[in-house]
Amino acid sequence: KYPRSFSKQLKDLTSRLLTPQNKRLGNCKEGWAAVCKHLWFSGFDWDGIENKSMPPPLKPVISRPHDYDEDSDLKLVDTEISSVPPCPGWWAKLPQIAAHP
Repeated sequence: KYPRSFSKQLKDLTSRLLTPQNKRLGNCKEGWAAVCKHLWFSGFDWDGIENKSMPPPLKPVISRPHDYDEDSDLKLVDTEISSVPPCPGWWAKLPQIAAHP
């Protein structure tokens, strides 16, 4: 059963990823491209991810720039989320999805 906030496309993507490996989306001739082409990702800027031109949805505040271990003080600052312009794609939907268990 899926949360009510899940769209039809997200339910389809999730069910096709959470399936036995021999039937899983992406485990085919197209490979990862099959996942990227799924309707839920329509409008997502995969090239922007690859060439690092897409702004991140969340920017961590790092108090010790060279310390990335589990003891580091890595915190997400909510105020920075609203300063990122909305991107037509998956990450704009994350707050609604994450709010529902």
